[in-house]
Amino acid sequence: NQVQHLKEEQEKAKRAYIGANGYYHKNNLTKVKFYNKGKAIARNITFETIDDITLHVYDLDTILPFPLLNPQESFEVQMSCWSNDTMCKIRITWEDECGEQEHIQVLQLC
Repeated sequence: NQVQHLKEEQEKAKRAYIGANGYYHKNNLTKVKFYNKGKAIARNITFETIDDITLHVYDLDTILPFPLLNPQESFEVQMSCWSNDTMCKIRITWEDECGEQEHIQVLQLC
């Protein structure tokens, strides 16, 4: 019904949705682009690996947590991976108008 649909649209307008894409850069470095494909501002964005893979994120302390990401905007981090795996599972966390959120996804490392 229309009332339920309106409530769902209002809820979506309060939510950010953070995803990520990894791509090989050069010299065994991977760049990961985090993007907000939601409709609300995301704050305090960070991530961690879930798999047993060691990632080194360059300038980690100055980049993460990323303070604010508007809808349809993105930021990149550069990292290196000490593993033969080309994929890893990450947990991305952030805050939006609805509270703390998380998204788990598989990330291509190279």
